[in-house]
Amino acid sequence: MRVTAGTHRGRLLSVPKGDRIRPTSDKVRQALFNMLMTYNLPAAATVIDGFCGSGALGIEALSRGAGFAVFIDKDISTARANIDSLKLDTQSHLIRADITHIGRKPDTLQPAGLVFLDPPYGQDLLPAALDTLASGGWLENKALAVCEYGQGETIRPPAGFTTLDTRRYGTTNLAFLRYGHA
Repeated sequence: MRVTAGTHRGRLLSVPKGDRIRPTSDKVRQALFNMLMTYNLPAAATVIDGFCGSGALGIEALSRGAGFAVFIDKDISTARANIDSLKLDTQSHLIRADITHIGRKPDTLQPAGLVFLDPPYGQDLLPAALDTLASGGWLENKALAVCEYGQGETIRPPAGFTTLDTRRYGTTNLAFLRYGHA
């Protein structure tokens, strides 16, 4: 797996062995970031890469101009290795936690304007993660949340989120949600 564009284009990313992690494919990441350009993102944004796994989405955002990325997962070892290998540690903060129960945002971190959530498929974790991020002060008003989910699944955004668009790429679905007030 490689970074598809930006300052780190072509750089290899480590992926955990086994089927526990299902990284977003290069093709889907490329399409996702092409879509984000219509929202003028990730330019200088603070980004959250939730259920980060390898950290590919947050790293791709940093490579394409995001200002800072927060990586959250129960196991951050692969994301940490990728961040270290690309020397992105000054633009990154890693949190080892269950994002569905993360609590309040630390005062030392800025609220995010862009969020990537790519949970394990079939476990209906997106509504809880979105709700926790919103109630914990992790999101700025008008933040864009990009949620990945599997074929045959649907997403039920919690209160405060509006679906802007959905896209399907093979067995991968993406929902673009806006948080807050216009």
